[in-house]
Amino acid sequence: MVPGDIVEIAIWMTGTETRQELDHWKKVVCRGVADQAAMENYVEVGPFSFEEKQPGEDRVPVVPDEISGPNVRLMVANAPVTAMPRPLITKETGFVLDLDKADLAKLRATTRRIHSLSHPGDRLSNKQCDQVIEYLGPEAAVQNLRGGATEH
Repeated sequence: MVPGDIVEIAIWMTGTETRQELDHWKKVVCRGVADQAAMENYVEVGPFSFEEKQPGEDRVPVVPDEISGPNVRLMVANAPVTAMPRPLITKETGFVLDLDKADLAKLRATTRRIHSLSHPGDRLSNKQCDQVIEYLGPEAAVQNLRGGATEH
């Protein structure tokens, strides 16, 4: 999942749902799925747009046998993957501040190399690298320094 991708979530509706149930799906379920995907992929997911599709329309699968009701339709939510977040360090202490210069330089180089794979031409500053290192946490950094980490 990278900026430019679209997150798509869909649910079959039967026509018997209440406004509260529909609002819950839109505001809680969709946002929760998007937030989880964003966290797992280190991205941000933009605002959702919603569209009702009828059976037989383009990109609408066959209605499952267990779905029936007075107004069967597919509710589709779409949201763009908008950016790679750059976490902010707001505290005066942190993991990065406890690293020696050689280890910090190695982690910054690794962070820049990994970032450049998905963002060619976008070079991170030392401050931005430090924010990423702080965000990923001490455990990932220590594993990387010891040569046993898989790169994120």
